[in-house]
Amino acid sequence: MCNVRLKFKGLSQILGSDNLVLAVLVDVAEQRQLVIPCDRHQAYQIRLRMDPNMLKERNDLLPEVLAELMPFSFLLTYRFEIYALHEGKYMSCLRNTETGEKKNIRCTDGILLSLITGMEIYADRGLMTKQSAEYNPNFTQMAVPVNVITDKMLEESLRKAIENENYELASSLRDELKKRHPKGDKPETN
Repeated sequence: MCNVRLKFKGLSQILGSDNLVLAVLVDVAEQRQLVIPCDRHQAYQIRLRMDPNMLKERNDLLPEVLAELMPFSFLLTYRFEIYALHEGKYMSCLRNTETGEKKNIRCTDGILLSLITGMEIYADRGLMTKQSAEYNPNFTQMAVPVNVITDKMLEESLRKAIENENYELASSLRDELKKRHPKGDKPETN
């Protein structure tokens, strides 16, 4: 698998959504970005690690304690990889670079683990080609591929678009939901 090394750049709140935050990963040249949707609870955990003033004593939190118990060799032989997109969710794993063995992990948990331990982050090159967008630190808006937005998020955005009388956006969101569920089956709530 040919991979692109990434680094965590920050979090971005989606306007009009209280529950959706985007974790922004960029390539090392800071030319391309990959955005990972995360819920507000996971975003809070990530923010705790971003801002040293949010929490003075982090050493007694479970993720930090478990990371401290990991042998140093773990960090040398494992890395966090984002390797596919399936039904609107990024698929990711911790991969042993010596044996190829992998253990699947929720993408936002892998980002959190990377922030705590310094573990390297990689994404499949083909996935980056399809899903990434140009990165510019001065942009105030961000491109988000609609295929990474869950059905629940689409439904919430559709409801808000109708409330705000943004019928063009509502129509696009409805079309995306119909495309995902052509037989009219009720989408899973993610």
